[in-house]
Amino acid sequence: STTDPLNGGYLIVNMHGMLFHPNESDIAEDLTYARWLGGSIVRVFATDSSGKADWNGKRVGERIAQIAPLLRKAHLRLIVAFVNNHEAVPGEANGSIGWMDNYVQLLLPFYTDTWRNAYLQFVRDLISTVQWYSAQDVIFGWELGNELHTPVQPTAIEPFITQAAAAVRALDPATPILPGTM
Repeated sequence: STTDPLNGGYLIVNMHGMLFHPNESDIAEDLTYARWLGGSIVRVFATDSSGKADWNGKRVGERIAQIAPLLRKAHLRLIVAFVNNHEAVPGEANGSIGWMDNYVQLLLPFYTDTWRNAYLQFVRDLISTVQWYSAQDVIFGWELGNELHTPVQPTAIEPFITQAAAAVRALDPATPILPGTM
């Protein structure tokens, strides 16, 4: 195994859309590449920023369980970012995502209020599905999201992180939780 002292002995390979490849052979190729790079962890998004796959949390959890044997064989684990700042979970409330700073992203109402609805249900479904299929061993960490930030009101992210992390911890008492902030 490759040791990277700057990263605690882990090399994280970003493969944001890997879960959404239509063919398992494409995922296997990505995992081979991650190992070739010396990776031990693959970081993925649970929402598809290409917009082609509108999967709910249960479906994403099923995909993780489906590829768990490939991950085990390659000696790789996942960091799963629940939401991509540029692609909300399915069913997110209007006004929670929109145009700001020249790109589509999660907006302040997501962080202050609406995350408790579609996002939290998505997270519950994803984690419980991975647990139901006994695939928890391939999860290195849960990440609250990718590039999470509240530039209009910077401190608004703090209660979101605290409360969302507590919700994840209630579902999974052991797996590390990463904030995913910018």
